[in-house]
Amino acid sequence: MTRSIRNWLWILVFVVLVTFSVPWFLWGSATVVAGLPVWLWWHVGWLGLTAVVFALFGRTGWDRLMGVAPEAPPSFRPLSERDWHLQYVPCYPYFVPEVVDTDGDLVPYGERGTVRLTVLSEEFFIPLLYERDVAIRVRGTGRLPWDWLGTPETSEQAGQDAVEGVY
Repeated sequence: MTRSIRNWLWILVFVVLVTFSVPWFLWGSATVVAGLPVWLWWHVGWLGLTAVVFALFGRTGWDRLMGVAPEAPPSFRPLSERDWHLQYVPCYPYFVPEVVDTDGDLVPYGERGTVRLTVLSEEFFIPLLYERDVAIRVRGTGRLPWDWLGTPETSEQAGQDAVEGVY
């Protein structure tokens, strides 16, 4: 299934959730089940269904239409050419990560260093923000030529004042 079909399916799922969140078809019904009106049972059941759908969306579709950067697909760089677990492709030019050493200089490709992030959006600009994470600097390829992050993880030396989770 293509990405655009999955996007439209998620949109359809959320339209249905919103449409039936208010039990308009139960208006005027005085039916009582276990001492409570049936419309109240509808709300309780719908809340449970919505929680399940959001959990599924969080695991499989969170990057859809949200601007969240995906992991690099194997079509960009085959798994056999990777010597790390995860390649994070930032949403350039809104999130520009750099992998730097302790002096603030870029590390060579394939080396691990501290993640320094510049964020630019309509709402705010954060230049050269040092994250508490470390990652491997990965050379971009194909249609995504900017630097990627390989196997990002929390640094063991991270201090209490470090910022977490901007990218």
